[in-house]
Amino acid sequence: MKFNNLFRKCTSVCCLSLLLTAVGCDSHGIKSVVEIEEALYDARYQELFVNWKPVGEELDANFLGTEVTLTTLSGKTLTTEILRDKNFPQAYNRTTVATAKPEDVTYRSIWCNEQGERVYSEPCRVGDVRGLEIRNVEYGKEISFKEMSLPQWQMYNEIEGTPESDLYYKILGNPPYGFCEDMLKTICGAMWFNADDPYVKLKKLECQFKPSDYLAYVTWDGDKTIMCVSQNHVKGLLTGDYEAGRDELIGVCYHELTHTMQVGISTASGADHYCFIEGGADASRIICRGFSEEKRLSRALSAVAKAEDQTENPNAAPHPWLNPYCDSGIFIAWLRRYDGDFWRKFNCSSQILKDKNWTLENAVKLILEDNVAVQKDIEAQGCKDDIVRGLWRVYKQDVESEKLN
Repeated sequence: MKFNNLFRKCTSVCCLSLLLTAVGCDSHGIKSVVEIEEALYDARYQELFVNWKPVGEELDANFLGTEVTLTTLSGKTLTTEILRDKNFPQAYNRTTVATAKPEDVTYRSIWCNEQGERVYSEPCRVGDVRGLEIRNVEYGKEISFKEMSLPQWQMYNEIEGTPESDLYYKILGNPPYGFCEDMLKTICGAMWFNADDPYVKLKKLECQFKPSDYLAYVTWDGDKTIMCVSQNHVKGLLTGDYEAGRDELIGVCYHELTHTMQVGISTASGADHYCFIEGGADASRIICRGFSEEKRLSRALSAVAKAEDQTENPNAAPHPWLNPYCDSGIFIAWLRRYDGDFWRKFNCSSQILKDKNWTLENAVKLILEDNVAVQKDIEAQGCKDDIVRGLWRVYKQDVESEKLN
């Protein structure tokens, strides 16, 4: 169930004055801001996790969600509404905000009164909550996937003793099991809400290092998952800056390990499915900080420079937002500005919509269709009924105006 009917009722003309001001409520007392039970911040994901105190069983159905004003990751101020959605019960008692300035986040609770109208609490700034400490955590490793099911690790190296092998081990460890375990927990924490979600319980995972024409890939052999990194790719890192080479190899591993956790989309038979698989893996890499900010912005600028409708090549994706890898991946990660749990809901959408019904458009509608900030933004772009196209145009403007520090 979503809040479509309620949303339409509350945005009618008769309710506009109610929506524009913070007001008191009815005899149930649903007028105050819901109290924060805990605030966690993961600097890697750049996400603030706000867990709310229970509001009482008699009022639970009246608590619709939270209005949040934040500084986006590109430095803009945005007000968005993150509603409770029964499609995603894992997020029912929390709000996640993608921001580099967690203490500046301002929020208001959204209630439904006895007349079925939406009413708002007074605003509150996270940094001003008395006695609240925003605790810094590595969310996947320390909270949501701390006790995750881990595979039996194996190593296969065809080229021990080569300079490429030495660099591979220097960066990832020899053997790289501990490093990869941490990466897997980080990836799962970014992709899923908790260990009860349908992440893949890997039995065996073999790290392979060998010559290959592919930069890296994941494949399967019975109950064994294989993540191969190519000697050819690492060879190209030998002559460059070590830190840049380290970031590249770690980023490649984030991408490939994400593939081991993707579920619900069985093949890459169409542009949408290819976007989910390869765009999704690069979205994960972005969120886990597997790209430098300079490379992220450069690739985003390249993507938004492309025509919205690709009609010349029938074998290409019809739109740049469906192009695999960075073109779609950075865009998917950017959509967290409207809902910090977007990437987690995106992965869960493959279970809700199932393979044949999953498209990027359907997934975005499932997650963001009732978001008032999204509706306002896409209507301003002349795309009231074309949500992804409208969001892509907002993304284009945001990317083109972004300045790195």
